[in-house]
Amino acid sequence: MKEFNVNEYVLVKLNAIGLAELKRQYEELRADMSQLQEYTPPTVDDDGYCKFQMWSLMNTFGHMMRPTMEPPFDTNIKLNTKEQSK
Repeated sequence: MKEFNVNEYVLVKLNAIGLAELKRQYEELRADMSQLQEYTPPTVDDDGYCKFQMWSLMNTFGHMMRPTMEPPFDTNIKLNTKEQSK
């Protein structure tokens, strides 16, 4: 069985729901920390993927991953395994 550490990076394609949720969470934080800069969308590669550590992806979007809810990103994700890094 292969192992995957939640600190490893994954690549996901955020949709409009996911992008809106990222902005909503940032603006909520910014309301308490006014010194934060204006929101900037995440960096996207040429194929439309954003990079997250797995734990961060789960923390950010876990509450949105429920039956009958539209997922915030394409449910096919790319794992950055140790074998790919070599």
